[in-house]
Amino acid sequence: MLRVATISLCAGARAMSLKAGAQVPKFAGQAFTALCDQFKAKGYDLYGVSCDAVDANKAFHEKFDFAFPLLSDVDKSMTKAFGVCKPAKDGSDPCDKSARVTVVVGADGTVVKCIDPFDAREGPAALLAEL
Repeated sequence: MLRVATISLCAGARAMSLKAGAQVPKFAGQAFTALCDQFKAKGYDLYGVSCDAVDANKAFHEKFDFAFPLLSDVDKSMTKAFGVCKPAKDGSDPCDKSARVTVVVGADGTVVKCIDPFDAREGPAALLAEL
């Protein structure tokens, strides 16, 4: 099974750019939810990934009723592994948060595609058409 992950770790492997309460991740989450069955029909699993705490992600997921799991990357291990760290503005943390990207991961675990930046509104449909 292939995976699509949208990652805005600090808020599309698996798919999305989510930060609890943020507008852009909400739009991406809703767009991926609307297309979830079509991604699955093509053999893709969808996951949202965020650096937010588990409780914050759970509340965000429930509020918008996303059709895919929202994972918490609180230790930023996925953020670092995918190389999508963004430093703190003051330079104090080289991996303060993550860029909002979408990653397509092959069944063997290798990155097939990384879309950075990712358009929250149009990106899910464009990616689905491309896959």
